[in-house]
Amino acid sequence: MRGVRQSIAQKIGLPPGTPIYTGERPDGPARVRMFQYGVDHFEEWQDVPVEEIALAAKNRSYKWVDVDGIHDVALVQRLCECFHVHPLTIEDVVHVGMRPKAEEYDDYFFVVIEMLNLSEDGQGEVIPKFKAEQISVIFGDRFVLTFQERPGDVWDPVRKRLRGDSVTQRLRRLGPDYLAYALLDAIVDHYFVVLDTIGEEVEAIEEIALDDLGEDTVTRIHDLKRQLLMMRKTVWPLREVSGVLQRTECTVVAPSTGPYLRDLHDHVVQAIETTELYRESAVALLELYLAGTSNRLNQVMKVLTVLTAVFIPITFVAGVYGMNFEYMPELRWKYGYFFTLGLMGTMSIGMLSYFRRQGWI
Repeated sequence: MRGVRQSIAQKIGLPPGTPIYTGERPDGPARVRMFQYGVDHFEEWQDVPVEEIALAAKNRSYKWVDVDGIHDVALVQRLCECFHVHPLTIEDVVHVGMRPKAEEYDDYFFVVIEMLNLSEDGQGEVIPKFKAEQISVIFGDRFVLTFQERPGDVWDPVRKRLRGDSVTQRLRRLGPDYLAYALLDAIVDHYFVVLDTIGEEVEAIEEIALDDLGEDTVTRIHDLKRQLLMMRKTVWPLREVSGVLQRTECTVVAPSTGPYLRDLHDHVVQAIETTELYRESAVALLELYLAGTSNRLNQVMKVLTVLTAVFIPITFVAGVYGMNFEYMPELRWKYGYFFTLGLMGTMSIGMLSYFRRQGWI
């Protein structure tokens, strides 16, 4: 995080539109993949030079250029210039940590969204924790540009559909606006995979919350609340993003794509509602844990109170006969010791019987 803060500090005082990468620098180089497609053709290239992309930008085919690694600011800048992307947009692309948003320009649309990926433990099992990655999507009349921080995404099903038959696949027949919708929809749909995993964790904690009141349980609850807070921060701004997309009158969004964008908005609202439901469940689990802890403490205090109440009269009798007066009638009595023990026992049994009749024990 120290490196991120230093990069952000470097932006202070610079002219607007100055691109500076503000994320963690990965080990490998940036990679560029390009798909060029239409109703009757499809081509795919790996590690495409910017010069070839600049030439492809001039033809009439639909293009999807996917960049893995926005730390190469010069590459991102040259690539965006091939499609006449505004400098402010380029600055936002390499500025990691942006709030999800949608902006409409004269000849393209710019969307920032966060993609969630579940973490795995050493044995390859999925655990209820996830990492967020900023994704930038720019789509215009004949192109879609996507920028990722690092390799790995949830778009393999979209790529598979794009490689399929153009007759049966809308991606090959419709424009880049529909492809942009498909990419955003894949990200939003993956939110539900994360939410399902979180829901399983909620159910698992509910089953042990009353029986296991150890530190591990409260730690799991706090981890769950932290994950849901991050999830809420991710999905809540998307209501505004999807709303802007479905209400736009920009020419790069065809009227035929409108129903799909409304469906995307419905998915976003559903993800928000599910997140809020699980957040309320996490709060209820914490309250349940605190109530169980308080109840256990009350049980301990009740036992201690009963013992204290039983021993108070015994202590009083022992204190009376422990006084060093010379003239006490029972001190020289033959049965004084047994009488005193019997009195103490009778008082204790009487106190316990009274507490039981009152329902206190």
